[in-house]
Amino acid sequence: MMGGQTIGVVIPARNEEAHIGKVLETLPECVDYAIVIDDGSTDATYKMATKASSPAEVTILQTEGMVVGAAIDLGHQHLLKTIEQPFVSVVMAGDGQMDPNDLAAVVQPILDDQADHVKGNRMLTPTDIEQMPKRRRRASRILGWLTTLASGRVVSAPQGGYTATSSTLLQR
Repeated sequence: MMGGQTIGVVIPARNEEAHIGKVLETLPECVDYAIVIDDGSTDATYKMATKASSPAEVTILQTEGMVVGAAIDLGHQHLLKTIEQPFVSVVMAGDGQMDPNDLAAVVQPILDDQADHVKGNRMLTPTDIEQMPKRRRRASRILGWLTTLASGRVVSAPQGGYTATSSTLLQR
């Protein structure tokens, strides 16, 4: 719990046996629920997720290979059906790309009633940019430029990164 609100984390994972345990084990203490969506994995993702020790209550949902957006939506819908509102739902990738130490900064604007949705930006610091594979870096820059053209707002990281969403917005 953080700022009086329950914190749920949605973790889409497909073939992440090497990372999913660490993702679950390093969740901050403020995380109440972790929903892992094992999205059609052909490796030991499910087994590693069940073996992981986590400060959060972990639920693992298995699917037959949805696209990542559908897996994330399934996690949000599960939280809406199973926990009391208000809450904040945070998306963290199953491959460990998101630093658990950054979770509070992504959630805080929602707790402060400044936003209903917050998106992290992996393109802010040279260290963050260097950690991304070169192909992803290039694609992010191109997609950011195209998104900026289409939306009229400067968008430097349209793909990936942390997101946090209020249950109020998810309910709508």
